[in-house]
Amino acid sequence: MVEPLKRLGVFELPGGKVKRSETDIAGIIRESFEEVGIEIVEDNLREIYRLVDYDFPCTNRIHYSMTCYVNTQVVTVEPKSTKTDEIRTIAWFDPQKICSCNVDYRSKRFALRYWRSLKKYCSHS
Repeated sequence: MVEPLKRLGVFELPGGKVKRSETDIAGIIRESFEEVGIEIVEDNLREIYRLVDYDFPCTNRIHYSMTCYVNTQVVTVEPKSTKTDEIRTIAWFDPQKICSCNVDYRSKRFALRYWRSLKKYCSHS
């Protein structure tokens, strides 16, 4: 997880916005490298969650959508952000101990909700 400079003392899952010229997968690969310095291979990504949120349900206008992926490859490198103007710290968290950590509520909820289902994708979990 990353500790953004805009929210000192609180960790959250790394992520970002897809640029107009790129696919979701290309955005994940770019953001993963920029935020935590990890090179992701497209074949190792598995979609696990998709959310579409609306501004107002009656107008059906999409406010944002979010697709979450898991990297099934074991990461053996020490993470390091290239976004030093945005990220203060990077840290690994044990999902079983995350409740006692200073992690953003949404990131904590997501991690706890999907951690068990991630195990089927990752033999190292």
